[in-house]
Amino acid sequence: MNWKEFTESEWQDYAKSWLIGLINTESSNSGASIIMLNFMGSAEENWKFIMCAFEFAKTDDELGHIASGPLEHFIGKFGTDYIDKIEELANNDSRFNRLLTGVWKHLSEDDIWNRIRVLQKKVVDPLPEYRDE
Repeated sequence: MNWKEFTESEWQDYAKSWLIGLINTESSNSGASIIMLNFMGSAEENWKFIMCAFEFAKTDDELGHIASGPLEHFIGKFGTDYIDKIEELANNDSRFNRLLTGVWKHLSEDDIWNRIRVLQKKVVDPLPEYRDE
């Protein structure tokens, strides 16, 4: 899949398809495609997907899948380059900050993870799978 050539509309469709596939796994292969994006896509491509999926997510379950999958992987892989952007967004968007409560340390560097933890602890109503380590 050539994510570099995706239009805004194609990113939105890609994210919507993945969210639908979370419910109807028999009719979707988008999960495998997202795993490929996580490992082979650029930081910008992964961020674009995460932001589109976040925009269209309607339930805590969908937010939890974004957090524990693409976002957690993204922070582990690209956190050093994106932590300032993540902090800015979390500090200005309580829903995005709530999304962060579904992220676990995984491959994050300690200093990045500590900054994520500061953001997570500000959330009054974390996602159901949140662990306060």
